[in-house]
Amino acid sequence: DGVTFSLLSTFLDCREKARLYLNGWTPQSSSMALTFGSIVHKIDEWVRDDIRSGTLKEVPSTDHINSLISNVESVWHKDNPRHGPRELEHLELSLLLVEGVLPQYFKYWYKDFSELKWELVEGMFKIPMSLQDREENKYKTFIRGKIDGSFRLKKGGPWLFETKTKSRIDEEILSDILPYDMQANIYLSALKRLG
Repeated sequence: DGVTFSLLSTFLDCREKARLYLNGWTPQSSSMALTFGSIVHKIDEWVRDDIRSGTLKEVPSTDHINSLISNVESVWHKDNPRHGPRELEHLELSLLLVEGVLPQYFKYWYKDFSELKWELVEGMFKIPMSLQDREENKYKTFIRGKIDGSFRLKKGGPWLFETKTKSRIDEEILSDILPYDMQANIYLSALKRLG
């Protein structure tokens, strides 16, 4: 059903790992970083949806954020029914971090959330592609993904919004590597094709 950035990066990391992934094998546990990132993305999506729909007209209160944290915890338990103690530890630590970080995050970025004209929030894309191998065999597939968000300013085309939950962000390094970042370039190409 198509190729994702995750599949491409797995293939570049290790062909055997990509083969196992394509055959349905998955790791027994997820990392702390992945758990934290997934929780932040889900709550971020809910808040942006509420702002876009007009349900939320001010910076989300601590009570509102705590309610979303409770909801995301319930979703996590439904999505991970066979979790082990390590995954539960990752969840609990992630929820504590989110409880401390997100109120300040939404306070700081609220103006962007409320004033930008959001077009996509966790927007899915699936774009057809034609490929040819070295033996000139032709293949058709899709490149697909999920964009954190896109918005449009008064003039010009769409802008890509990507949330990164790394422990350390170095803006100078990010700006140096951005032209070579495969995920950002795939998503920018998708935005361009979507209009």
